[in-house]
Amino acid sequence: MSTIENPVRPKKVLIVDDEKSFTELLAQILNDNMTCPVESYNRPADALKALQSGEVGVLVTDYYMPVMNGIELIRNLQQAQPTVPAILITGHTLKFGEEEMKRLPALKTVLNKPFGWRRLAEVIIQYWPDNNPPTIKEPS
Repeated sequence: MSTIENPVRPKKVLIVDDEKSFTELLAQILNDNMTCPVESYNRPADALKALQSGEVGVLVTDYYMPVMNGIELIRNLQQAQPTVPAILITGHTLKFGEEEMKRLPALKTVLNKPFGWRRLAEVIIQYWPDNNPPTIKEPS
């Protein structure tokens, strides 16, 4: 009797920002330089559907977006996938008090734009939810 092993699919990073060219470029750079898949979404509702797969390692979301802002997306994330950490990216100055951070345990940090891809990759690795975080690929 042989057992067929179910391959473990690597957890992915979801990037959500309503600025399509920004998310596509950032996802491409991270896909080229990290050892995990990265997907980009321009609508938070689409990202929420992807979160339901349970294969998400980290959510990276912009704050200011139409229909649903980044905080609302993180609240939905906490309900659907409470172990997935979130990184909020923004071009605006945001101040979160201790109380707000306690209410949003999934929110691990706020990264202000502009930032380099390597800085974001390091933060993703830092907050990865399990003992098998992705790495930054060595240049070939």
